[in-house]
Amino acid sequence: MYDRSSDLISAQIGINDLLVPTNGATLLTSCQDRQLRSYSLTGKLLAVVRGTGGEADIQQGSLGKFCLDPSCTYAASVCSDRHVSVVEVRTGKCVAAVTGIGVSDRR
Repeated sequence: MYDRSSDLISAQIGINDLLVPTNGATLLTSCQDRQLRSYSLTGKLLAVVRGTGGEADIQQGSLGKFCLDPSCTYAASVCSDRHVSVVEVRTGKCVAAVTGIGVSDRR
């Protein structure tokens, strides 16, 4: 019999989004502290990388949705401060950033 309680992810910070890469061996999460975290399928934390460019802190917004490219090399993350960053998943190096993204004011 499967016991779900043995495979829980215990995170110290809120998780906003979760993806399972195509290899199916890990879980990737975007978190409220602007970090991308990788977990094993048993819930063990494997890696933490910055999910945004620059020296952002938690007061500037949190990561929302993110997606991976087909090779699982890059993650594009959307932050609540209206920035989009593309980072290398293994290193956290920001390779591209888009700023000034916003909601148009349609009346």
